[in-house]
Amino acid sequence: MERNLDLIKKRLAKEEVLVEGFGGDIVSVGVSAKTKEGIKELLEMILLLSDMQGLVSEKDANLEAVVLDSRVDKRRGVEANIIVKKGTLRVGETVFNKEQSAKVKAIINDKGQNVDYIGPSSGGIVLGFTLPPQVGEL
Repeated sequence: MERNLDLIKKRLAKEEVLVEGFGGDIVSVGVSAKTKEGIKELLEMILLLSDMQGLVSEKDANLEAVVLDSRVDKRRGVEANIIVKKGTLRVGETVFNKEQSAKVKAIINDKGQNVDYIGPSSGGIVLGFTLPPQVGEL
């Protein structure tokens, strides 16, 4: 894995993305989804950096979420897979995008469970749209 990481870091440097060890200050952690190697270290680094930079979630801010994917399910209707950037999304609220508004009928978390709300940095499937929202739409 070490050889591939160096190759990737060199390619990033060519694109002027400089990681630690290659003249930059961007942290990099080698991770393998196949062997799950480096996952623990990545999570530890994320927590460390968020503490050092004083990052806090904005639970009480106005909702801002991004559509990652959307589709029409025969049983549930339109599903929008979203991630919340700011604020909190709750069942029963009305959300707006460029083309439509939708009353949130249900939110399904990453474990497939119905939940009442999701907050910053959380994702879920939102039911209630009449048309599938566009990918990348706020």
